[in-house]
Amino acid sequence: MGNGKVPDGIAFMSTLTIIIGIAIIGLGVFATYFMNLIRSIADIFWAFPTLSQYVVVLIIAFGIVTIVVGAGLYTGRKWAWYLIFLGTCIFIPIGVGTLNPIATFVDIVILAYSLRLTTQLYYGIEFPVWW
Repeated sequence: MGNGKVPDGIAFMSTLTIIIGIAIIGLGVFATYFMNLIRSIADIFWAFPTLSQYVVVLIIAFGIVTIVVGAGLYTGRKWAWYLIFLGTCIFIPIGVGTLNPIATFVDIVILAYSLRLTTQLYYGIEFPVWW
């Protein structure tokens, strides 16, 4: 768990993660409303009525997980550091593959900050990898 005062970079990352999680949940709620509106106007989803519901549930679940990870980052939980580390390692190639330079840059910055010695010590990583 985090030792002492929360570093500014970690507070920023965790706050941003929580805000993104809230936005994802809002997107899921909007998608539910939008699909119900379209379904009432024109029966577009007649072929896959439950598939759209599963997608909405997955979107909302991802938003909840994102909020929990943001709270874990703020409180200095080691599992949150590992999730952010693995997530950025996965999303960097995706950003490169989709030619999204902004997302790739943000992921590289998050990864670089996560690998700082002070950040790893805050999360209690036993054998920190630092540069």
